[in-house]
Amino acid sequence: MTGHDDTWTLLGRVGLATTGGSLDALADPAATDALAARLADRLRPLRPDLVVVWEGLQADVLGYAVGLRLGVPVAVLSDDEGLVTSATPVRSGTRAALVAPTTPDPSLARMAAGYLESQRVALVATATLLARPGTPAGAVTLAELPPDESTPGTLSRPDAVLAPGQPPGPDRG
Repeated sequence: MTGHDDTWTLLGRVGLATTGGSLDALADPAATDALAARLADRLRPLRPDLVVVWEGLQADVLGYAVGLRLGVPVAVLSDDEGLVTSATPVRSGTRAALVAPTTPDPSLARMAAGYLESQRVALVATATLLARPGTPAGAVTLAELPPDESTPGTLSRPDAVLAPGQPPGPDRG
């Protein structure tokens, strides 16, 4: 099994697939840990001093696992009617990585960046397990959804199988 195929297998074990989905980090802790280790390995060259996540169980578990692998603290951000706060204090002058299961909504990414900037923390990366189409360039990700996933007959992976009755795509005829 190649590394790419192995990543998709691990993603599938936690609820993420070529069609999207949502992370269920507790469904398979070993798969979550393996994915967090891979994400940490990709972040390590950027030397973050802090992992930042948005409040929520799935993001918290993923962020904790990535922070553990990097040996850095984790800050959990929350939004209370536009006021962003952190459950734990962040140190001025640190380098942060925003970690999320999938590409965060642009407004959440802007709010996180704004909060970190106000705390004099440099946002060095946004890191996701699964990137959606339109993910900003430079994002750290383990896998990407195809840009035309909703087009009938378009397969996300070369080894995917068409559903019965589904017409082949332009390159599958």
